[in-house]
Amino acid sequence: MNYHDFCSAAGIIPYPAVVAALALDSPELSAKGVPGERRLTDADCAPLGAVLPAARLAVLSLPAHEITCAGVSHLVADGRCASLVALNLTLNGIGGAGAAALAAGLRGAGELEELTLDGNPLGEAGGVAIAGLVEAHPRLAQLRVARCDLGPDALIALASALGATASLRLLDVSEPLLFSRNEETAGHFARALRANASLVRLVMRKHPHTSDTTAEWLCDALLDNAALRQLDLSANPLGPPAGAAFAHALTAGATLTHLELASCRLGDDGAAALAGAVASPDCALRHLDLRSNGVGEAGVAALMGALCLPDCALESLLLWGNPGLKPGPGAEAVLEALNSGAVRAVTDLQPFEVDGVAQVAMVRM
Repeated sequence: MNYHDFCSAAGIIPYPAVVAALALDSPELSAKGVPGERRLTDADCAPLGAVLPAARLAVLSLPAHEITCAGVSHLVADGRCASLVALNLTLNGIGGAGAAALAAGLRGAGELEELTLDGNPLGEAGGVAIAGLVEAHPRLAQLRVARCDLGPDALIALASALGATASLRLLDVSEPLLFSRNEETAGHFARALRANASLVRLVMRKHPHTSDTTAEWLCDALLDNAALRQLDLSANPLGPPAGAAFAHALTAGATLTHLELASCRLGDDGAAALAGAVASPDCALRHLDLRSNGVGEAGVAALMGALCLPDCALESLLLWGNPGLKPGPGAEAVLEALNSGAVRAVTDLQPFEVDGVAQVAMVRM
């Protein structure tokens, strides 16, 4: 039976994007749900799952549909996804039972390298199930579970899996569901980083109640980790002590090349500490994001001064959204630095003068 036959037997209309991909014998089936148009439901997943083995897809991407636990069970039953390299089910309705089915069904999918589940209500049980998949899967390299209602148990399980895996290179656990201070979960991730030798990028945006202590633990762990290159802690309430902790780590052997701290609270002191770090020949950092950090004129001037120094190896600095960029000494420091010819880094700032007054505009990057 083909896809049309399975749809007919189920009493549903074939989904156009599925028909098109199967007709082309394409290795990729990608269909994003569109508001106001028909979206895939659990009923659609039964005939689709039935034809997956014969289709031998490498990429299955079905974001923004109405697939829940029953639907995902149809997709992964009986090893149907064994050929997949990448599976994207972002913004569906997959809960804990669906995550458990997904983890069980994908354990034998030895080709799978990328799993994206952002925006699904996995919850604690679902997060723990996916953590089991990470630990058991031989090739899984990228896992995205942002905005998945993960609680402390799920985060701790994922951190434990991170410490045990030798394949994972990207992990995004942004915007979990936490109602209390999460130093405990951060401590587990710090310990995992000390044990892990494969992770290249870790994304922990918007973790409620993350503290400067959290940053200090992570920074200490970075000194024992030679693999991690990119760390994103944007939209966390990190203050000047966090800036100092990162500055110390960056000059004491941390191998980070990308550090994203947008929408934190580093202020002038945190920015000045990082300015000192990026001006050091011992700093490996190449990209730094400090947008919207409450950095005033002193912090802006310190960063601009660092960019002009010969040992500064930064390739890009994002700084827009800080109060120190208003007309005044901060804007003048930007104008002087970027017009000096000494700055090699790309910034998101464009300085100019109006009636002899330095101004700064944003450059989209």
